[in-house]
Amino acid sequence: MTHTHTSVTISKTKTLTHDIFWICFGVIALIAGSEIRIPLPWTPVPITLQTFVVVFLALHLPLRRALSAVAVYLFLGGVGVPIFSGWTSSLMRPTAGYLIGFLVATIVLGILRDRLLKLSALKGIALTYLINDCIICAIGMVWLHFWTGVSTTQLIFAGFLPFIPGGIVKTSAAWMLAKRLN
Repeated sequence: MTHTHTSVTISKTKTLTHDIFWICFGVIALIAGSEIRIPLPWTPVPITLQTFVVVFLALHLPLRRALSAVAVYLFLGGVGVPIFSGWTSSLMRPTAGYLIGFLVATIVLGILRDRLLKLSALKGIALTYLINDCIICAIGMVWLHFWTGVSTTQLIFAGFLPFIPGGIVKTSAAWMLAKRLN
């Protein structure tokens, strides 16, 4: 009985250690991705590598770990730790909708993970891109509109169109990396 109890304890400790490692990895990757950015003069939303990280985490990690990493990242930045793009914090800003979109996209991609990775590269990347960017940009644009009050046309030019080319490249790279590692 003692041997079985010890094995279970070691197994739970190993799982907890892996959970903590991957959650910390995800948070650090999101922080690093937020600082690899290209500011755009016509919008408060910069181009960052965060969407690469979101797709990679959602497709590579179990849903619980990926979701925890994104949630911890949002929590820390939300309570004032300056880890968002430009070393800022707070969810009370024009770009917060995109950050919240990361959480929703992680959930959806995590649920669909196995199906997306079983598709051919072209289909898998295309579907992952559409799901990820539609979720993140839709939530981001609603929030951006709330903060700026700009017209729908201005909103599309400020919060969606500039991110399409990079989104395709980042999604492709993240999907291929996750597929290779899984």
